[in-house]
Amino acid sequence: YGGILFKEGISEEEKLKIIKILKEYLVQFLNKHRGFYLEIHGQLDQPDFVSHHFIKKPLYKVAFLKLNSYQSLYHKFNRQIKKALKKAEREEVEIFQETNSESIKNKFYPLYARYLKKRHGTPPHSLDFFLNCYKYAPRNIRIFFAKKDQIIIAALWGFLAGKRVQISYNPSLEKYFPQRPNDLLHSEFIKWACQNNFQYFDFGPARYPGQIDYKKKWGVEFSEYAYFYFSKKPFDFSDFSFRRPEDFSSKILAWLWKYCMLNCIANFFGPSIRKKLGR
Repeated sequence: YGGILFKEGISEEEKLKIIKILKEYLVQFLNKHRGFYLEIHGQLDQPDFVSHHFIKKPLYKVAFLKLNSYQSLYHKFNRQIKKALKKAEREEVEIFQETNSESIKNKFYPLYARYLKKRHGTPPHSLDFFLNCYKYAPRNIRIFFAKKDQIIIAALWGFLAGKRVQISYNPSLEKYFPQRPNDLLHSEFIKWACQNNFQYFDFGPARYPGQIDYKKKWGVEFSEYAYFYFSKKPFDFSDFSFRRPEDFSSKILAWLWKYCMLNCIANFFGPSIRKKLGR
């Protein structure tokens, strides 16, 4: 998800050497894991350079905020966002940052698994997936939590890649939506990113009108979002299907998972099903 990052100041010749070594390693990696291609997500520091060496597939727009001081950004927030932040504060929603294995296991994951089932009717990633993210990249993850009446009501998981904060997971309890914890979470995460000298706060994909309109309220900019691919053998990605159609059967399965599946069964079998979905 971090893409391909280069240290600042290295020459084009050095980059080419790195790319050559990386490609040789990726062939070995794909052979070892019986993979056919590698899919790279996330905004890249140097997309033009990388696109010369990897296959680029444009998908949609991504929303991001250029960071400077929090105060100057706050003045650009839409009136509705400012109103939501004030409401969350009046409702005494508390925000805290806690990123460790215990918080992932006991605070984040139960909220995440419940949210996916209740809100979207989809199976969750495994707990091990999130614990391994933290195990192998502890400095590149931050989790902010929202709490009210001693209950964790929302969370915001972000990956730190270079000078960019990439928001990835935002589970919450629908019961507390009126208290606007998600808006306050984003605001506090943005404030933290400003204080720690990050340059971009990535709100993620902007696919449909409602999503686009909401992210506009934060004063974001939009840019092209693409996946980059590396294949060990020549392959035509022009007709490659990235998203499954939302047909009737998939909607029925989502409804059954949402309303008929017991939580304990969903959490036990869900991760293996999610793995097969490839997303």
